[in-house]
Amino acid sequence: MKQFLNRLGSPKLTLTLFLLLAVMSAFGTFLPQGPDTGRWEEILGSAGARIAAAAGLVDFFHSPWFGLLLVGLCVNMVACMWGRIPGMVSSYRGKAALGRASVLDLPDGDRSEHRLIAVLRSHGFRESGHDPDRLFHRWAVSYLFILFTHVSLLIVMIASVAGSALGFVMTQRIYVGDTAGTAFSWKVMDEVPLPFEVRVDDLVVVPNVVGVRLGVLKIDTGEKGKLITTHEGASFTVPGLAGRVTLDRFHTEEKGFTARWSGAGGTTFGAGEQIGQSGLALVPVAYATWPERQVLAPAALLVDGLEVASGEISINHPMTRDGVRIYLTDYGKDRFGLPYVGFQFVRDPGEMGVWIGSVLFLLGATGAVFTRHSCAVVIREGGRLRVHLSSRGDRDKIIGQLLKALDEGNRPGTLSDS
Repeated sequence: MKQFLNRLGSPKLTLTLFLLLAVMSAFGTFLPQGPDTGRWEEILGSAGARIAAAAGLVDFFHSPWFGLLLVGLCVNMVACMWGRIPGMVSSYRGKAALGRASVLDLPDGDRSEHRLIAVLRSHGFRESGHDPDRLFHRWAVSYLFILFTHVSLLIVMIASVAGSALGFVMTQRIYVGDTAGTAFSWKVMDEVPLPFEVRVDDLVVVPNVVGVRLGVLKIDTGEKGKLITTHEGASFTVPGLAGRVTLDRFHTEEKGFTARWSGAGGTTFGAGEQIGQSGLALVPVAYATWPERQVLAPAALLVDGLEVASGEISINHPMTRDGVRIYLTDYGKDRFGLPYVGFQFVRDPGEMGVWIGSVLFLLGATGAVFTRHSCAVVIREGGRLRVHLSSRGDRDKIIGQLLKALDEGNRPGTLSDS
């Protein structure tokens, strides 16, 4: 049984599973996924595309192969952790140290014992037992960090399996004013019912300001003056004109604008029109537009015909109901000019587990790297004080430090031959 667990928890198996997961994730990222197998047919032909669909290759992250690899990694993590626990317990109880020959040999006596214990404590060792041997630990918490590292990966794997099995990603396009109670599921590649109905009440597109370059024109002579670069809502000065001009709105379709001059009690004018009685006019030379500043879809959720929630759904600001997040992923008008909104419905019951596991892994891996457990056991034997030591990675360094400290205190100490 022990040999079987050792094989299940083998680091080679862990590395193999991680590599397979990486390869499958790469396939799922770069190869076409979804119900449209046209790209697969181009690569493999119609027969190959049917085989790929039957094998789950057109939806890698919900395929039985991907789930099997996640389950295998979970089993590997459990076996690895289970195989390491006895060794950690043995080391913590001092059995690993007693299994090695003593590293320090001192004459028995209260002065020697007090000096030895003072040296151990000065190097970070804390006593945790005296029955009949005295047991000292340094950084025993490092084993907790090691457990965190293994448990965190297990949590991430279990949460990923739960998210893959119980979660879903669905999409639906809904016209403004319409209600939808179904969406296309990318897991089953078919329309399935939503846990609620979604009614889209409106589509609000908030535009960005338009940047404009204006030319100053003398109406009488047609002479062109200075070029002014500005944008909607900005105010600026015009050479030869007292006061300031504010560009209220630029109309991209007509390439015109509406502006106000603060002089002469306030005057409103448009592109090419004389500003008051100044003899000057402004004409647009160029303009620049940017993507919409924000898109809002006021929507309501209904259950059995009754409205249970409402709000504005926008990009990066989803609406959440019954564990389902509703994202705005698309918007526009069809060829008849009717506005629509595209929604993505996501439920991932394993998301919180992945976050918790990731945080635990960060804490555990950091702690495991920067802390190393050491255990010292002091025993009385044949009129001598003998120190047995175990350490994870820096045993020789600790022995040297203890010997140096004892020598500085004029206390004899010898390093064993082992």
